[in-house]
Amino acid sequence: SLKRAHKLEPQNPELHTCFVRFLQHRQEKFGSDAESPVAQVINLELNNLLTNTDPTQLNEDFLNKHQESIAHRLQAARSMVLLDSIQRERAINIGTSLESHLQGRILPNLVKVLEWLEGNEFKGSCDEISLYKSQCNAVIPHALAFRAPSAIIPNSDTNSTMNHNHTDAPDS
Repeated sequence: SLKRAHKLEPQNPELHTCFVRFLQHRQEKFGSDAESPVAQVINLELNNLLTNTDPTQLNEDFLNKHQESIAHRLQAARSMVLLDSIQRERAINIGTSLESHLQGRILPNLVKVLEWLEGNEFKGSCDEISLYKSQCNAVIPHALAFRAPSAIIPNSDTNSTMNHNHTDAPDS
């Protein structure tokens, strides 16, 4: 699957994270037993696909190559935390940066970063999530995803319709 995905879109940011996970798994599974037939085949194929098969160095190279892309920075940050939880602070700084020169400051990319922060993989603190949301709100002020719950004003017409006209029948 990695070979096929690499053939289709070698610079895909999410593919990078898949490679890092695979390389990490390979290290855990085979360790110093690089002489086993399975390890030899895997290493041969990886050497054909990647310039570096050390997951940490691969991630650093990827980040250096794609420093201007929010989508790529997110995947580098994700990989950083997967490889070494001590890198958590550096990862959050890289993954949540919204500097004006960065490419991809669009809603889908910013929401992916927020999902990473809120998810089990990173488990961001309330303060980290609130800070990121406020930064995103400054970039995309009308996006509901980044507004504080108290800032979202429910539509009174919708609420009254939902409360008074509830039926199990579909709308016509």
